[in-house]
This record gives sequence, C-alpha cells and structure tokens, in this order.
Amino acid sequence: MTEDRRARRARLEREQQESWDREVTQGAMWLERIFHMPKESDYVVGKATVLSVNEPTGRLRYQECRMEVRLEADGIEPVVQTLESVLRREYWPAVGDVLPARILTTDVVQTEILWDALKR
Repeated sequence: MTEDRRARRARLEREQQESWDREVTQGAMWLERIFHMPKESDYVVGKATVLSVNEPTGRLRYQECRMEVRLEADGIEPVVQTLESVLRREYWPAVGDVLPARILTTDVVQTEILWDALKR
C-alpha cells in the first residue's frame, strides 16, 4: 500500500467513526425525548424525613414498604411525598428517621432512597 492510500484509508476510517459517534449521540437524544429520561444533572442529593410508614407483616425477608416522607434538598421546596419500595426488613425505616435521597428536581415522584448508604 502506498502512503497516499494509507492516508486516505485512515481519513475514511476517521470519518466513519465520527459519523457513528454523531449517530449514537443523536439516538441517545431521541431516546431521552421519547422516554423522558432525566439527565444525571437533574438530580440533587437531599434527605427524606419519614413521617409515616407501614409495619412489616409476617416473617418474609423482603416486603413492600410504603412511607410518607418530607423531601428536602438544595434547589427544591420541601414537599411531602408517598414513596414505595421493596426492601429487606433490616432496612425498615421508623417514623422520624432521616434517609439520604436522590431527588429529581423536575418530578419528585421519581425520588430514590439511597438504601446502600444505610447498610449496617
């Protein structure tokens, strides 16, 4: 292969890669629009204070926990929200507990309690 052919081939490969990168980026943007997927920057870390919680029933290790919490974080007004989660009995919160939370600023319904931070 001559130097000219090698340079042309390298340029074509680079252009194909750039084209592929643009297509992947465009596809990701379309998916975000279609599924309304929030960006990582739309979340803030805050706290969820447990106002009420159902009691675990029976001896099952994993159960559905339904709790009413007050969400607080920088950039959002405090708001009361009902959250549901399936979790192990050993992580069951009590009224008054303050839990670390990842709060979506545009839709607090999508709040996630950071249970891994509570591992004992």
